[in-house]
Amino acid sequence: REGSRYEPLRALVEELAALDGLARLRLGSILPIDANPGLFTTLAASPRGCPHLHLPLQSGDDDVLQRMDRRYDTARFRRVVDEARAALGNPALASDVMVGFPGETTAAFDRTLAFCAEIGFADLHIFAYSPRPGTRAARWPDDVPPAEKAARARALADLRDSLWREYHSHKLQTEAEVLIEQSDPEQAEVVGLSADYLRVRAKVDRARPGREVGALVRVRLESLDGEAGYGQVVANT
Repeated sequence: REGSRYEPLRALVEELAALDGLARLRLGSILPIDANPGLFTTLAASPRGCPHLHLPLQSGDDDVLQRMDRRYDTARFRRVVDEARAALGNPALASDVMVGFPGETTAAFDRTLAFCAEIGFADLHIFAYSPRPGTRAARWPDDVPPAEKAARARALADLRDSLWREYHSHKLQTEAEVLIEQSDPEQAEVVGLSADYLRVRAKVDRARPGREVGALVRVRLESLDGEAGYGQVVANT
């Protein structure tokens, strides 16, 4: 709403979207408390807006979130996700999740695992807790053993890999717009990112121009390997 803390960011997105020569507009990490429907609809209204958002979760357990001093709970996070999807369709949602925070029980971690599966993130950045000097948590017992932190991180990584493939697999045999970041003329290959942040490696026709770094091309996706998509450049955009 006008006059709220949301308005400056929404207005900035609107201003950036109007810049001449801008190929893409991608929002970086956005805290759930700083996200609102107006921001998402403004991003969606621009043809340059990317359907990709990084929304840090940290934990899918409300008690752990409270101990972390996060100013949101899972209900608020879920509402933000619903608002983003209402505006952007099916954006790729990425997040940060910490395991082994002081006081995180097995049941609390299980709730985090279930919540991440419910949201259906396209990617997760997973971190194990370690004490940071000067923080309140550093005064608490680091009560989750290292082996348990590692096991929880592996469980989340397995879920992440499954969710990544589930999100991206529907794109196979379709075309994606890719912004070229690397070009290898000798291998007749380019590497870049799709609008929803899929790393793509694609073969090119050596005889066709317009395959330089910074160009936008259309790639027909043919396979996935858990880290990237592979295909063939079919046209410039």
